[in-house]
Amino acid sequence: MHLCKTVRPSSSSTHSQKLVATEHRLWRQTLEAAECLIFEAKSDIEALIEGTLDTNAILSSKLKSPTWEAINESLGSGTDEEEA
Repeated sequence: MHLCKTVRPSSSSTHSQKLVATEHRLWRQTLEAAECLIFEAKSDIEALIEGTLDTNAILSSKLKSPTWEAINESLGSGTDEEEA
């Protein structure tokens, strides 16, 4: 006797699967962005320790800090509106 019956996914199940896939993709992108920022911060700290970080340019505002748009662009990710 076969106790397992085949269950066809319902439309709500398919929708849930798509939602999980989308959430996983966004999580993965966020993880990659975090790893990139950690690497950059580590590089800056090492440069500061070694004395090669241009602190004078930072303090005198000659070195411009990146904007959120520039960070997103460098990571190749857009805003939520662009993905919708």
